[in-house]
Amino acid sequence: TGKPFDYAPGSKGAVSVKIGTNEYTEDAQPRVAALFSHNWDNRFGALVSVAYSKRQTTEQGRNTYNYSKPSATTLKSLVTKGLDISKLSAAQQAKFVSGDLYFADGNRTSSWNSKMERLGVTGALQWKPTDNVLLTLDALYGEFTTHRNELHLATRPLSSTGSVAFDTAPGGVWPAIFQKASVINDLAWDSSNYVTKTDVTGTTFGSEHRRSLNENRFNQLALTGKWDVSERLSIDGHVGYEKSTYKTPYDDKLYMRAKGNLIANYGADGRSASFQYPGWDTTSPANYAMDSFYYRGFNNSSELKEGVLNLHYELSDALTLRAGVAYHRFAQDGIDLFYDDNVNGTRSKLRGTSVADVTSVFTNSFGSWLIGDYDKAFKKYNEYHRFGPNTDGTGGALQDIENVYETTEETISEYVQMDWDSELAGKRFRGNIGLRGYQTDTHSTGWIQGDSYAYLGTTDVEGSYSGVLPALNTVLELAPDLLVRFSATKNLNRPGLGSMAAEGSAFQDSDSGEITASRGNPNLKPYKDTTLDLAVEYYFGEVGLLSASVFQKKITNYIGSQTLENVPFSQTRVPFT
Repeated sequence: TGKPFDYAPGSKGAVSVKIGTNEYTEDAQPRVAALFSHNWDNRFGALVSVAYSKRQTTEQGRNTYNYSKPSATTLKSLVTKGLDISKLSAAQQAKFVSGDLYFADGNRTSSWNSKMERLGVTGALQWKPTDNVLLTLDALYGEFTTHRNELHLATRPLSSTGSVAFDTAPGGVWPAIFQKASVINDLAWDSSNYVTKTDVTGTTFGSEHRRSLNENRFNQLALTGKWDVSERLSIDGHVGYEKSTYKTPYDDKLYMRAKGNLIANYGADGRSASFQYPGWDTTSPANYAMDSFYYRGFNNSSELKEGVLNLHYELSDALTLRAGVAYHRFAQDGIDLFYDDNVNGTRSKLRGTSVADVTSVFTNSFGSWLIGDYDKAFKKYNEYHRFGPNTDGTGGALQDIENVYETTEETISEYVQMDWDSELAGKRFRGNIGLRGYQTDTHSTGWIQGDSYAYLGTTDVEGSYSGVLPALNTVLELAPDLLVRFSATKNLNRPGLGSMAAEGSAFQDSDSGEITASRGNPNLKPYKDTTLDLAVEYYFGEVGLLSASVFQKKITNYIGSQTLENVPFSQTRVPFT
């Protein structure tokens, strides 16, 4: 971002307007940017800039989630429950129930539609109270908001396995059209046992309308100062604050089910997708039934507080002393909320009911089908986005709360460095040598989740580490275009705060009784390396460089993942008995 003193005294301004579109957008994608600055004789200046843009995009196509590989026992059980494979050849039937085949999950026709708005505002104030003092205040605000609607028609069986294209009768509240098992008319697979074609009568589909609102906000404020105390001594530094938030107030799904026929063909190599829906109307409410709502939300934030003070003193024409101190505090937290249909009560309230008055027809380049309308469905079923029981009494308490953590890292560091620019054996020799000390304190709290989303307790861990990092960097100029560089440094790389988050889980296998526990590690230390580096560089022409180098790096405290078995539960540090 420009500063007021970057411009000559007086006022400066600029405005930019831009529009554009293509076949996958639904608007002109307007973008407007403006800047205004005023400089009062290089004593005081103010600048503000604003940028705003808006765009709508659409992605569409056919896809799968993944592949399922049902066991022979599972497939034979489905046949016993009524899945009809009699139209397949004897060889196809044997292969189908062998448990060797991989079946596509989802077989999905999709449309992802986004409305995005960006706003950025920057401001800067500069003040020179005297000729040798400069103060600069910078401020920044940014926001990025996305409204997203995902529309999918996918295979979603009610009484089968995974999200495959075949199903059996589910019983229960579902209308009569759902109470017939699928008939597999044809089947093909490749040499790796991936099914490349399925022809099924009586496939169960899911029509999913997913809506989400994503809000990103970023705020930053920094005060920078520089004081030229004398010709040889200068002091500079800054204090700053920034905060970033990512919120998803709602990430909801409206599910309907449909019954029809599907021919899914992925080509001989499995690299294409062609879906046909023969013999049924994908836009008729008679072929659909309501299912349920899912309600979800996510929140994450990070915060940085920082202060830096540097001293720069020229001892002589060849030697310069630098020293400084810094404070750095970084914090991060998060929480994810899942209020799905098995808890929120919408499964029992909506399942099997008519969709006639809560849908609309959606059409894209790949087909047409019915999608649920949130406003109409909310009104009909007295529903709304929520994380607790409905006002009509349906739904239970929110249970599935995940990734709940707060982590902070606070560091104080100091450094001293000597720069030189002299001669060695008649050749220019320059470089620096220095030390940096650091003292870091960490603190992490996190929830531990157990079976059936049970809250097992909160982990609260504090840690600390400190050290000194030496560094030497040198350059010997054998000729103006031939340089020899050597460095010897000790460095550290801190673990990400996400890895240090104390949240985790502990689940017990109902059959074996074995417990599997997982947790982030708040006691992670940074990994360190000691590096020696030697390089020879030859510069030719105005753009050419030929370089040869050799280095040695010794790494300690390397961070990785480890799985331990037969560990006493008390050693997992999960706060649960």
